[in-house]
Amino acid sequence: MSFEDVQLNNYLQQLYQMSGGDVSAEVSMYEVGTLLGLDKSEAASVAEDLIIDGYAELKNLTGGISITTAGLRLLEVEITDGSDTSSEAKFTLGEGEVLAREGCTVVERLVGEIKKAAVEGGFNYSQAEELVIDIKTLETQLLSNRPKKAIVKEILLSLANQLLADEQGASLAEQIRQGIGKG
Repeated sequence: MSFEDVQLNNYLQQLYQMSGGDVSAEVSMYEVGTLLGLDKSEAASVAEDLIIDGYAELKNLTGGISITTAGLRLLEVEITDGSDTSSEAKFTLGEGEVLAREGCTVVERLVGEIKKAAVEGGFNYSQAEELVIDIKTLETQLLSNRPKKAIVKEILLSLANQLLADEQGASLAEQIRQGIGKG
């Protein structure tokens, strides 16, 4: 195991401890780094690596991050928030034009599953690129104080259609389509 791997693991462990394992809890990437003896640029660099790998998620542009379900799985932590994060879980986006916090949490969990399917799936370069762009668009919408449900639904529908191109992504695609009422 390289020094970088140990550093990433220690950072993820610290993020887990500071967030209490809650994927919706926001923690400062710089505070995590400070506790590990890293300066601001080193903390940002390690956090960026974890975000790119899907183990952490950027919550705001001032350095707020959270651990993802993929990060919890990497740490082999049992997910005990009562939610079913399997690809067979049912979901709903809620009522109204704007996603409530619960709807955002559901979509954030879905994004983690979509990222996993994108990495493990047999997508060619252009398909993977399209998935990444849609995922980033969705994540950007979730950064809004008032994420628009109609926009989120259209992006999820686009992602579901793309996931159908892969055998592993097909069940997740069906779950998404049913959840947004297009199944």
